[in-house]
Amino acid sequence: MAHTPAQSRSTADPHSSSVRGGLRLAGGLALVALASLSMHRATVWEDERDLWHAAVQHSPTKPRPWINLGNQYARQHMDGPAEDAFLWASHLTQQPGRSREEQYLGWAVADTNVALMLLRRGDLAQARQVVGVVVAFTPFHTPKRVLAWIERRSPSSPAPFF
Repeated sequence: MAHTPAQSRSTADPHSSSVRGGLRLAGGLALVALASLSMHRATVWEDERDLWHAAVQHSPTKPRPWINLGNQYARQHMDGPAEDAFLWASHLTQQPGRSREEQYLGWAVADTNVALMLLRRGDLAQARQVVGVVVAFTPFHTPKRVLAWIERRSPSSPAPFF
């Protein structure tokens, strides 16, 4: 005997509608959770310091997020945390597994920014010494420009962090 569509539905698994309902509920909850996470991530992008702080939390052994976090601290005149971030980035550049380019470039950027922090603090001699070492060991132009800038400027001039 053939079943009509209405009869087929009535003889189907009685749990199928509850399974579909459960799947809809789970899908809806997942969608709400993903939307919430997305909104949370969007708020991180509103403030650059929060963004780089999150990047440091996500990749604590990479020098670039530390350098960028230090730049944000420096721009907000939070000199202690800025210098700490630059010094840590400099340390990280010399860890095993870093490419030669990353060692030199990351170290040059981090230590040049340390020199600029020293300059901001008024320690012209120490700033000149730190960036002088970078200039002596790397072929990069930015530390040379910073050293020239240090030579031309007084310690009270604003420093061009990079």
